[in-house]
Amino acid sequence: MASGDIDPNWPPPTYEPAYEPSDDVDTTPPSGPAWSGRVIWLVAVLLAVLTVIVVAVVVFSGRPQSGAGPAPTTAPPNPPTTVSTTPAGQCGPDEATAVSAALAQLPPDKKTGKPWNPTPQFSDYDPCADLSAVVVTVVDATRSSPDQALMFHRGAFVGTATPVAYPFTELEVPASTDDLVVLTYRSRQSCDACDDGTLTTVGFQWQGDHVQMLDPPPESLDSPP
Repeated sequence: MASGDIDPNWPPPTYEPAYEPSDDVDTTPPSGPAWSGRVIWLVAVLLAVLTVIVVAVVVFSGRPQSGAGPAPTTAPPNPPTTVSTTPAGQCGPDEATAVSAALAQLPPDKKTGKPWNPTPQFSDYDPCADLSAVVVTVVDATRSSPDQALMFHRGAFVGTATPVAYPFTELEVPASTDDLVVLTYRSRQSCDACDDGTLTTVGFQWQGDHVQMLDPPPESLDSPP
């Protein structure tokens, strides 16, 4: 229809609108976004509660229980113990002390009348051995002066090797052991400095409570050659 054909009386008096505005219209915002925010808030609260519970459990478990004793401790290992090869209380004094004590029990030499010199001529003295010996001679001795072998059991003087003192007495250290002493006696040589004559070897062994002579002693001489 052309604009010139518009009816100036339109709309007709009988026109009614398709709807009428009403005050009953719901103006509340949609519920979707609001429910999502509430869920997030609830999740945050639950996480906070769980965090508090975990912290409480950790703190409680770290505290000692009521009435419980202290936690057991591991004792440090014992230090290595050092074992001595020398029986305690069974070894004697040093050599000088042992020899001095032995000579204090001996009279001077019967033939020369001289006292015994405490300086050893030969020795395998052992304060822990069952049997050891020290060979001494007289004071101001010559080569042919009498010698005497002092016997020791664990450092204690147990007597002389022979009742009679012999010259040219030597201790065979390589042949001696912890309970055996070997002595050699030279006699009837042609001179004091000579190595001829008769060499007698005599062993002495500790037998539990005394010294046992294992070989016959040399022939006794009234005077040195």
